[in-house]
Amino acid sequence: MEGFGPSIKGFENMMKKELQLIFTVDCGTMSFDAIDFANKKNVDVLVLDHHQSEVKLPNAHSIVNPNQLDDKSNLNNLCAAGVCFMFLISLNRSLRKINWFVDNNIKEPDLIEYLDLVSLGTVCDVVPLTGINRAIVKQGLKILKSKKNLGLKTLLDVSKVESSPTPYHLGYIIGPRINAGGRVGKCSHGANLLLNKNPKDAFALATELESYNKERQILEKELLGEAIREAYKIKDPVIILGGTNWHEGVIGIIASRIKDKFNKPTIVFSKNLELAKASARSVSGFDIGTAIIAAVQEGLLLKGGGHKMAGGFSIQLDKIEEFNEFIIKKYNLTNIDHSIEKKVYIDSLISPSALNIDFFNKVNTLAPFGAGNSEPKFTIEGVKPINSKIVAEKHIKSVLLGSDGSTIKTIAFNALDSDMGAYLLKKDSKIFDIVGKISLNEWRGNKNVEFIIDDISVTKYEIKKVPSSIG
Repeated sequence: MEGFGPSIKGFENMMKKELQLIFTVDCGTMSFDAIDFANKKNVDVLVLDHHQSEVKLPNAHSIVNPNQLDDKSNLNNLCAAGVCFMFLISLNRSLRKINWFVDNNIKEPDLIEYLDLVSLGTVCDVVPLTGINRAIVKQGLKILKSKKNLGLKTLLDVSKVESSPTPYHLGYIIGPRINAGGRVGKCSHGANLLLNKNPKDAFALATELESYNKERQILEKELLGEAIREAYKIKDPVIILGGTNWHEGVIGIIASRIKDKFNKPTIVFSKNLELAKASARSVSGFDIGTAIIAAVQEGLLLKGGGHKMAGGFSIQLDKIEEFNEFIIKKYNLTNIDHSIEKKVYIDSLISPSALNIDFFNKVNTLAPFGAGNSEPKFTIEGVKPINSKIVAEKHIKSVLLGSDGSTIKTIAFNALDSDMGAYLLKKDSKIFDIVGKISLNEWRGNKNVEFIIDDISVTKYEIKKVPSSIG
């Protein structure tokens, strides 16, 4: 594994194949040395990227990046897959104008058919699902449902997804499994699966990725527990932590989990004898990508890059303390306040009887939901538990009784080790409010609307009566 971004060593290995053109995808905007090396070898480099840039750009043949400082496309929210897609649209148009497809007797590709892959990249990179990104994912889900890509179809089958695909399936089912190979040293498995045309080979690859994903989950669980314990000790507005030889394949996931739990920008290091590599995740209002680029310019980092909500970099061990002070100072200049307790914004109070197909379909006209287009959140008041059980070792599935006498099927994801999970599993009778989203559960042709619990409120039902004093 070469790490993030082009390197001279990586380019050297590629040039042994006597190529004339190198594409860098999702990287390259800050790769000055590697691109200078390619130029000396008379090899052109075309950069397709979306990470933020400096004023100075590398001397590539072309740089396609909507986050260049001089870009006027207003497409700066595209992920790398979206940038590639727009590049291919332009390339197709140019080749069509000069009759290249006709002259070479080649059928022009229908790029719409690849929107399943573009939507996968868009959701997994957590870019805002507004504007063109929303259009990409909305159409991409239709292509994914038709299961034209054998690799994606096989992965959905192996993952036992029988319902119509949603952004949730892209971000939490398919994406982690495709990435799982790279996290355990099998980087090519995901790409090979998506390119495969042989059902037998596709099944073998998908099964291996499923196995690798389980390995990743075990590794993540072990490191996450240690990271959370360390995070509780940190009182700074930015959480910066790490350990020796923490697996580089999961530090990004760990940073994301810590950020979600504490609602603070989080940077997680993996240290070795000479340097450390880090992944960063941020919160709204603090542009971590710009902060990383500024640290590169200050000479604090060996290399690094990112965008508003995520980034990565390499750093010498003796620079870590100075970098920590630098990044906290940058955060303090923003004057934003992110307390540990997150505020939950509710769109509407609904009755238990609203959990029906008709209401779900009306809400779903606003889909696809994701970053920048949040799924509506609802409150149902005054519910009682009928039955709760643990599923898949970490989720809690419950049947609740509504105040109108109707039953509510619910699930609380990753709730087992939380206070909310402990409360849901208590056997004694209680009344509480639930906050969350509605979801369509499809199983063997049956469709049921269930409630995904994000949080519960018990305070107003558990106020103890204080006896009056006797005079």
